[in-house]
Parts: sequence; C-alpha cells; structure tokens
Amino acid sequence: MLALATWLGQRFASRLKRDTRIAVAQLSVAFPGGDPREDCGAPQDVGKSHHALVEDMYGHFGESGAELLMIDRYFDQGIPKEKRANATPNFRSIGDAEFNEAIAKRKGVIALSGHLGCFELIAALETYRGMTLSVVGRMPNYPWLARLLCELRAEYGVKTLWREDPAAMRNIMRAMTEGEVVAALIDQDVKLDNEFAKFFGIPAAYPRVLVSLAIARDIPLFSSFIYRESRMQHVVVTELIEYDAKDPNALEIILEIYGSRLEALLKQYPEQWPWWHRRWRRRPDIDYKESPEALLSTNDY
Repeated sequence: MLALATWLGQRFASRLKRDTRIAVAQLSVAFPGGDPREDCGAPQDVGKSHHALVEDMYGHFGESGAELLMIDRYFDQGIPKEKRANATPNFRSIGDAEFNEAIAKRKGVIALSGHLGCFELIAALETYRGMTLSVVGRMPNYPWLARLLCELRAEYGVKTLWREDPAAMRNIMRAMTEGEVVAALIDQDVKLDNEFAKFFGIPAAYPRVLVSLAIARDIPLFSSFIYRESRMQHVVVTELIEYDAKDPNALEIILEIYGSRLEALLKQYPEQWPWWHRRWRRRPDIDYKESPEALLSTNDY
C-alpha cells in the first residue's frame, strides 16, 4: 500500500506544474550544487537532480498520506497504557529523557516542530505513550480538511487549537497552567504576527506567539522533528532549546537554534519537506497590512 502511494505521488507530480516550479526555484537557493543526498564531491546536473528530488518529495507525501490512513497499524490500542512506551517498534526516539523530565514538572512545555517527515505521526506517538497534547495550527482554507484533521487527531487523543478561534489563546494558557504540552509547526510563511530569522541564509517569517509566550512565562522550549529512516521506520529527535528569558534577543536566538536544527535535517532528508511552500514570500520591514500588494505573486516569487 505504501509503495503504491509513493508511486502515485510521484506520477501525480507531473500535473502540479506551478508547485513544481516553486519547489525547484527554492531548491536552487537552498542547494545550489544539486541534491545534497548525492553530494560526493563530483559535479551534478543541477537541474536534473532538483527535478528528481522534487519527484521524491511528492512520493514522500503520497506515502505519508497512506500512513495516516493506516495509522492504526502503528499503535495497538489493545496494549495497556503502562506498557506502551516500549510498544512502538516502528519508531526510534532521541532526546526523550530530558523532554519527559520537563513534562513531569507540570509547569507546561512548548514543542516546536515542522512539516518534516510524516509530521502528524509525532502527535499520535506521544499521545499513545501517555502525553497530554494540544496542537496549535492555522485553520485550513477548506472546511472539510479542518474537520478531517480534527477528527483524525481526536481519534488518537490530540486536541486541535485553531489560531483563528477567538478562544485559542485562552485554551493555550489553560493547557500551560495545567502542565500540558502545547505544540506547533512554525516553519511556514503564514499571515500572523511574525518574527524573521534566516532559513538557508535568507530571512524567513516565523509565527512568534508561542515562542513569545514561552519567554514571558519562562516555559521550557523544545524542538521536535520526525523523519522517515526507511519504510515504516521513523525517528523522532527532540532537543531542548536553551535560552535566557531575560535576554532581549531571546526570541531571535530561539528561532535561530530551531532553524539551524531543521536545516541540518533537511540536508539529510530534503525530500521529506514541502518545497512547494513559498518559504521566503514575506520579507522583513514590510507592513503587509498597509501594503498587501507587496506580497509577492507566484510569478514574482
């Protein structure tokens, strides 16, 4: 099933000409020498290697979609909760001890993730192991997709907090007060209160609300990413982001650490990230509320 989904994703890619153009353009900036997976010192046919990487990217997301349809194969609900920590053979975790130690203090934890790997599996894995988790996200443009995501996450015990909900901040604060984990994917350019930090050497917009909340309340911050090591074998890497809440540059430092960790993984698994997303669409020092026309069109981008 997963092999078929990968193949279908690769074949479907030929129809997505606009998205492919964006993906190739951004890969040309991030990896000007070609596919970093093939970087062995010999020169590459850069254009050919970027297009091959994009095909692999579509295959990855086809496979990830199929994995979510068969998510029950990963998590056996018949196993008692106290035994589930060692009942996930399809996953290997790095950095769990420090993360669990912070959670045990019941002061709240914020986890910053990204659209790397089959990212929905992180929340499913952690809640299966017993974590109380809320995920903050932007409401999709399509109501049916929002309902699907909420229902899917609710099935494995994850609460979804849409940023557009007037009660979102109140629910985030409640989760923090009750010592829960609040997670968000912050590696995309969205219409929010943003802070800029470099992504492959170019300033990129990052939603700042959760990070600013962590600094204001001196809440532990972690980066947490997942990537596919091989078929049905995933690795979750969770690392503490150390910061000084009294440092006026704390926000910038946190985003730089987060971005550098994501970049390091993208150099190893570049096909597992959505390069069709216009990551550098917004630029610093432009008020897009006052000047919406400054937001680059696809062709300008």
